[in-house]
Amino acid sequence: MEKLNKIERLKIKLPPSQFNFSNLNWENLNEDERFYLKNYGIYNIKLRPNTFMIRLRFDGGIIDSKKLSFLAKMAQKENLKIILTTRAQMELHNIPPSNVYPIWQYLQQNGFTSHQVLTDNIRAIITRIIQM
Repeated sequence: MEKLNKIERLKIKLPPSQFNFSNLNWENLNEDERFYLKNYGIYNIKLRPNTFMIRLRFDGGIIDSKKLSFLAKMAQKENLKIILTTRAQMELHNIPPSNVYPIWQYLQQNGFTSHQVLTDNIRAIITRIIQM
């Protein structure tokens, strides 16, 4: 039997969909917690432990003007930086630890998703079929 790497062992021990991050100590995350957060589009690196980013996913890279305006206003209010990616995603950078979960929740409640931006995801390629 093939030896599993650390990530595969973590996913067997606790599937990412069952990870609860509402009460984490955001100032002192361990490596396992960092892995699980990535499954929800939440990232931070050890070199900048006081700065996070949330990666948002848009099917087919399509976002309407209302949602784009919402993100721009929120980013301005929270002093965040927005980065556009080439994988139908946007990243919100410079999130302080104390604001990560509240911002993530607020985004989810307003129709944004950060799920499936890392591991074990299915990428949508077709966004619309046009009949001729």
